[in-house]
Amino acid sequence: MIVCIALFIRSLLKHRKTTKTVSHLTTSLLLMTLVQLLTNVIFLILPISVVLAAAGFSIEGSANLANALVSMVTYHGLVEMLSILYSVVPYRKYCVRKLYCMKDSQTVFVAPKITVSSSGPPII
Repeated sequence: MIVCIALFIRSLLKHRKTTKTVSHLTTSLLLMTLVQLLTNVIFLILPISVVLAAAGFSIEGSANLANALVSMVTYHGLVEMLSILYSVVPYRKYCVRKLYCMKDSQTVFVAPKITVSSSGPPII
């Protein structure tokens, strides 16, 4: 997975120098790919590697460290969800409004106008 993402980023940066194909959305996608890569490495690959190394080499007194790292793995889902919520602009705006108790002044509900005629079905 890491190799595929690294090749993707390398090819994107190579084409960026030659043409102007990288837009704001592509840059945002690239940033979120890097964030998800780092999230996977920090919260999954690194802790599991250390726990397996501690168990494989029978390191004395590594039980507390192994428990802490396994706990860290459980936070992967939370951190991944928060990063996705932050990357999608409508979700980010909604979460910021709820976090700072802001009013949603942009939401306006407009009811459709229904006209009833005696000659046929209601016209919307």
